[in-house]
Amino acid sequence: MKKILATLSVLTLATTSATTVISCSSNVNYKQFLQWIDNKETFLLYIGAKDCDFCQKFEANLESNKTFFDNKLEELSGQYNNSVSSIKPDENSFTGYGEELNNNLNLREFVSDEKANNFKEKWSENIINWLIDRMTDIYYKSMLDIGSNETIQKKVAKSKVKEYFDKIKATPMFLIIRNGKIVSWEIGFDQDETGWVENSLDKLIKKFSTSFLNSEIETELVEKINTGSSGESESGGESGSGEGSGSGSGNGESGGESTDKFSTSQYSNINYKFDTIWNKLKNLI
Repeated sequence: MKKILATLSVLTLATTSATTVISCSSNVNYKQFLQWIDNKETFLLYIGAKDCDFCQKFEANLESNKTFFDNKLEELSGQYNNSVSSIKPDENSFTGYGEELNNNLNLREFVSDEKANNFKEKWSENIINWLIDRMTDIYYKSMLDIGSNETIQKKVAKSKVKEYFDKIKATPMFLIIRNGKIVSWEIGFDQDETGWVENSLDKLIKKFSTSFLNSEIETELVEKINTGSSGESESGGESGSGEGSGSGSGNGESGGESTDKFSTSQYSNINYKFDTIWNKLKNLI
C-alpha cells in the first residue's frame, strides 16, 4: 500500500510540475510586457500570427525596409519631444501625454504560431485584459457623473470596454505605449496597390503619428469605444477557422484576421442598449 501511495505521490508531483512549466511558458510574453510597462518604456508592440495573411504582408514589407521603418519611429519620437518640450505634463493623464519620452519609440514583436489562437493564449489574453483595465479607467473618467453611484459607473464602463475588445481582437494588432502607458492601438495592415513598400509602411506610421502627437487622445480613445472603430484600417478579415474575407481601403488592401466578425450595426445596437440601461440606472440612483 505504501508503494502505491508513493507512486501516486510521484505522479501527482510530476503532473503538477508539468502544468506549472506549461503555464509559465505560455505567459512569458506577458511577463516581458509587464517588465517594459514597469520600466516605463516607450514602444510599439506588434502582435501577429505566422499564418495570418495580413501579418505576413506587414512582416515582408518590414523585412525589406526595416531601416526606413525604424527611422520613421525615431522621427516621430523627436516630433513628440519637441511638441511637448514647453508643456507641463498632466500627472493625471492615463496616456502620458506631455511627458518627455524615457526612450525613443521602437518596434517589439509577439507572434503566435496560428491565427486560430489569436488572443486565446495566456499571454495574449493577459495583454488584452491589461488593455481593458487601462481603457476602463479612461472611459470611466469620461463618463464620471458627480453624485452618481461610482460602483455602477465603473461596471458600466468596464462592460462597454470589454464588449468592444471582445469583438475587435484581430491580427495584426499594434499597441502604442508611451512611458508605460497606453496611447492607442491599430488593427490591420494596408498593402499599397502599387507595391511600394515605403508607401505601405509610411501609411502605417502616419496612423501611429496621429495618435502619438494628439493632446486629446483620451477623448479619441473613448470615441473609438463608442463607435466600435479600431482605427482606419479596421475591416473584415479571415476568422480563426479561415472563413471570412478582407476588404480594400484607400490605396490598397486592408484588414486584420480574427476569430470573430462583428458588424457596425451590431455595435450601434450595443451602444443603444448600454445608453438605455445607463439612463435607467441614473434615474434609480
